[in-house]
Amino acid sequence: MAKKSKPDHTSKTDLDVVDVPELSEADLRKMRPASEVLPGIVASFKRSRGKQVAPTKQQITLRLDKEVVQHFKQDGAGWQTRINNALRSVVRQSVTSGDPMPPSVKGGSLVRKTKASGPKKKRA
Repeated sequence: MAKKSKPDHTSKTDLDVVDVPELSEADLRKMRPASEVLPGIVASFKRSRGKQVAPTKQQITLRLDKEVVQHFKQDGAGWQTRINNALRSVVRQSVTSGDPMPPSVKGGSLVRKTKASGPKKKRA
């Protein structure tokens, strides 16, 4: 497919009218860095992170109870980091205790009981 030289709704006359003249030396002297003219926009670009060079974390999709998410979000930005820290704490606790799943997670209030997790009925 050939690339169009101009949009269908634009005539040659329209293009001639909006022809941009070259910048003069005076125009170039008037120019200022974007950080002076639009500091907020430039700052937001500087704050954005690029791709990690050596990723230390793994991106996953995880479904959490609404109350859990609300608890961590109530303190504002950084809620995902706080969830990560809480999970890391549980992992470290299990490593030091030698129990692969600490009691606070295995059968405590952190695990919601469902029909599937209840006792199995024996078949006749």
